[in-house]
Formats: sequence, C-alpha cells, structure tokens
Amino acid sequence: MIDEMRKGDDLTHQQTSSLSQSSRPPPPPSLPPPPPYSNEQSTTHYVVATVPFEPRESAGVRFIKAFFVAILVWVIAGIFVSSVVELSTLPRSARWNIMKDNITIPAIDDGHIDNCAPWTGISDRIHPPLPQFSSGAWSSAKFNLPADVGVYFVAHGVLASGDLYVRESYEAKDISVKVFMRHRGAEVLSRATICQLSRDDGQIGIGIFTPRSWYSRWLTLRRNDVHFVVVVELPSSRSAVRYMPSFHANLPMFSFALDDLSNLRFGDVILKSTNSPIRVQGMIANTMEVHSMNGGIRGALNVTDHLTLMTTNSPISVKIGAENRRPDKSTEMLIKTSNGLIEANISLTSSTSLGAGGTFGVHTYTTNGPIKIVYNDSPVDSLLNFDAQSTNSPVHTVLHRAYEGTFAIQTTNADAVLSNLRNVEDPSGHQRRRRLSSHYVSRHIVNGDVKWEPSSDNGQCGSVNIATTNDLINLTI
Repeated sequence: MIDEMRKGDDLTHQQTSSLSQSSRPPPPPSLPPPPPYSNEQSTTHYVVATVPFEPRESAGVRFIKAFFVAILVWVIAGIFVSSVVELSTLPRSARWNIMKDNITIPAIDDGHIDNCAPWTGISDRIHPPLPQFSSGAWSSAKFNLPADVGVYFVAHGVLASGDLYVRESYEAKDISVKVFMRHRGAEVLSRATICQLSRDDGQIGIGIFTPRSWYSRWLTLRRNDVHFVVVVELPSSRSAVRYMPSFHANLPMFSFALDDLSNLRFGDVILKSTNSPIRVQGMIANTMEVHSMNGGIRGALNVTDHLTLMTTNSPISVKIGAENRRPDKSTEMLIKTSNGLIEANISLTSSTSLGAGGTFGVHTYTTNGPIKIVYNDSPVDSLLNFDAQSTNSPVHTVLHRAYEGTFAIQTTNADAVLSNLRNVEDPSGHQRRRRLSSHYVSRHIVNGDVKWEPSSDNGQCGSVNIATTNDLINLTI
C-alpha cells in the first residue's frame, strides 16, 4: 500500500513538471556573433572655431572718447535749442524767410526795419574812392537821413566786411549814405539786404544783413568774393559848428576812415570794429568810445566828458584834446591795449573864464608794449590823476610844467629815471617858485612830489603812478 502511494506521488510530480514546462515561453532566437576587433582604432575629428584676441582699450582712452562724444552732443543740442527759441520769438511771416535764405535779422538793439533798398548795378569807374579789384561787379543802394537826428550803423552775418568812410559836405542838406557792394554774381547779391532802421529814442540807422551761418559762407565764397563800402556825408557849415546828437557805428570786420569833422560837434560817438583799423582825423564830442580788436586806433580826438580807446594786439597812437567844463566832475580818459604801443599827445584845457582849474583822469594800460605820453598843455591849478602800466617794455612820460602833486615810478631789472627840468617858468605868470622833492628807494623805485609856491590847490593835489617790468621808466617833470 505504501508502494502504491509512492507511485501515486511520483505520477503527480511528473504531471506537475510537465505542465510547468509546457507553460514557459520559447527561448529568443540566437544573435550572430560580433565582428572581430581590428588593430586600428577609429578617430572622431571635431572643428574648433578660432576667435582672434583684441586687446581692450585703457580706461583713459575710453574716457576721452566718451568726453568728446558728450561735448559734440552738447553742442548740437545747444544749437538746436537756440534755433528753436529764436524762431519761436519771431513772427510767422519772418520764419520762412530765415530758413529759406539764412539771412540775419535785426537784433533787439538794432531797432525796427523801416524800409529796405534795392540794389542797383553800377560801374566802379565812376566812383574813384572804391577799392580796385581784379574781378567782380559793383552794386549800390542809397539813403537820405534827416540831418538833425542821431545816426547809427550795424552789420551782421559772415559776409559783412568792408570799409566805412565818413566826411563833411558843405552842400548837403541831409545825411547821405551810399552802400556799395562788390560781388561775383546774382546769388550773393540776393543774400545781402540793406535796410533803414529806427530806434525808439529817435535814432535812425542803416543795417547790413547777410547770411549768418558758415555753411552759407562756404557755399558762396567758393564762387564769390564780397566787399562793402559805406560812404557817409554829413552836412556841415563853414560859418558855425553844427551839432549832431550821436554817431554810432558797430561794424565788425570794417575798417573806419573818418575825415576831419571839426566843423561838427557830436553828443556821443561810439565806433566799434574787429580785425580792422580805425582812423579819425579830427572829431569833437562830449563822450567818445572807440573799440577794436586786432586793429590799431589812430587819430585826433577832442572830448569834454569821457574818452575810451580800447583794442588788442595793436597800437594806439592819438592826439587828445580834453576840456573840463564841470569843476565837480572829472574828464576821464582810458587808453588800453595789449601787445601794442600806446602813444598819446594830450592837451588839457578848462572852460572857466580864466582857463584855470579842472579835474582830469588819464589811465593807460598795455602789456608787452611801450608807453609814450606827452602832456603838451595843462591848466594852472588843475588836478591830474595819471596812471601808466606796462610789462616788459619801457615807459616814457613828460608832464606839463603846470602839474602839481605826487609821483611814483617803479620797475624791475631796469632803472627808474627822473628827469628834472631846470629853470622852469611859472605857467601862471606870477613868478612863483617850483619846489620838487624826490626819494630814491632803489634804482628801480623813485617817489616824490612837485608844487608851485605859493599854491592855490585848496589842499588837493594830483597823482602820477607809472609801473612796468624788465625795462626802463623815464619821467620828465
């Protein structure tokens, strides 16, 4: 029985094993063997891009570049803003003309435009005073102004340059103004406008207006040269001195040539130019201002109140007559330049019945140029305050014998010389005695004073102060 049971278990086990084997999946197909390894190894090539190395700019170079770029932007912005502001202040009708023709317009101080004159073609042969040029044509415009008003002249634009001539005319009844323009074509002629102006104070003037930008100038001057000649004739009289309230001329790049105008008396005179000389043969005015730059000033001038002569890099050589009419107010004279000579012969007078007294101030300044001042005449008992200063150049001054007051002269690296005239006669004719005392601080410095005794200076005295460097000072009393 036990054997039968074992046989039954074996049979059951066999059946179970056969069922398990029948339920398993079939094995996968066999793969072919890998290829045999060769002795040579495979190599993969990669392309590497080469970037050139650029050295970086230094901080200083980058700062300089940024600085100049900032300046350029600032300049362009400034030009743009100023143009917009200027155009916004103009009438609408004037804006198109400015943008179209680039012609300047009167400044606020120039007054109002009354009328503009057309150009007329002329031949230069009928006008001998006109400068001679090898080529070009002449055109002119003419104005007649009232004789009893103040007159003024202005010029604006890059093409405005030339000459101003002023002379007397015994035949003229009005002020005659002729403006001549030399040019080389209708294009440049259309770019110059001549107008009569007026100011609220009653002055009447003439204005020359040309393009204001350098761009227009280069376009024009490649084909054309421009030169203006302004001829002014002032009515005068042989029997009496004629009075004119004022004469003003602000003409940059114009030379001035004023003839002897001694038959006229002006209230105030203002002459202004640049890079050109100013010459006045004879003129009488209450106040006078003459300004130039890089141009000399020459002539004979007479004033009662104030005189100013100023230029740069050019000489000043004048004869001055100064008359003091108010005992309570000094007649002042200022003469100033740089890198140029100052030479003046000065005559001082007083309008009192006896021709005595008067207060005067004379101030002369230059650099790197000599000073030569001679006082040809001076009133008795007058008061003079005189200053002269230069550098690296000599100073020579001759005082009139009527001078009373102190003096001080000082230089460096040279001598300060005091020349005392002997046997000087009393200018009053009263046989007074002159007393002069001097003190040499060193060979470079001399101080002192001079007086006529008995004196009637009422306790007041003049002063003379002269200084330079590295050159001689010579004071003659």
